[in-house]
Amino acid sequence: MDYKTMELKNFKTAKAKLERILIKADKMGFMSQYDGKDYPEYIHTLWRSITHQPLLMQDANAIENEFGNGDTIQLVSDVMFESFNKHLEDY
Repeated sequence: MDYKTMELKNFKTAKAKLERILIKADKMGFMSQYDGKDYPEYIHTLWRSITHQPLLMQDANAIENEFGNGDTIQLVSDVMFESFNKHLEDY
C-alpha cells in the first residue's frame, strides 16, 4: 500500500470515528447547545466540549493527536456537512 492510499484510509477511518463521536455528542445534547454561534465558532466550541467530555475524550483526543487540531476541526466540519447532506437525501 502506498503512502497516499494509506493516508486516505486513515482519513476515512477517522471520519467514521468522528461520525460516531458526533452521534453520541448529539444524543448528549452538545450539538444544539451552541446554536446561534457562527459556524467556525460553533465547530471549535463543539470540538472543545467533546474533547473535555469524559465519555468522548479518549477517542476524540486520539484523532486529534493523529491529525492535529486544524485537520481534525476540518474533518469534524466535513463529517457534519456529509451527514447533513445524507439527511437531506433521505427526504
